[in-house]
Amino acid sequence: MNLKYLSEEEFKQILDIIKEEYQKNTINNNRNYVDFRLFSDKMVGIYLDNAIIGIIKTAPFVGQTSLEIYIFPEYRGYNYASIATQMFIEEFGYLFNDSKKFLINIDPRNEKSLKVAKKLGWRQNYDYDEVLMNEGSEYFYVFEYPNPYYTKTFER
Repeated sequence: MNLKYLSEEEFKQILDIIKEEYQKNTINNNRNYVDFRLFSDKMVGIYLDNAIIGIIKTAPFVGQTSLEIYIFPEYRGYNYASIATQMFIEEFGYLFNDSKKFLINIDPRNEKSLKVAKKLGWRQNYDYDEVLMNEGSEYFYVFEYPNPYYTKTFER
């Protein structure tokens, strides 16, 4: 498995898969789905044998870096989300050295994602509960993982 930044052209090639699942989740009122329908230059493709099997993108959240992970349905259940998350932190974490932690938001009903987070040593942080409630997202848990590349800056 390897990771690399996703080009807009590559994103367009997989957009139908993403849109189809997004529609299904919207119809089923499934809140644990991250919206990947728009391209971002912060998207990293997850590749297996030169075929893209998922995406990781970053987003700012309360001064830290939030990771959003999407594995295509046919590749779920093979531990790829766990491996890709670890690889992302090891390969791209240095780019976010102003973030003390990486964060992921997980719907409590999303048992598979909760299992992945706990397996990787991510810890639930209840300090973000109020922030989520103020944003209307009280149904999410926030898990955090320390950024090994974090460099504290001192003001003079």
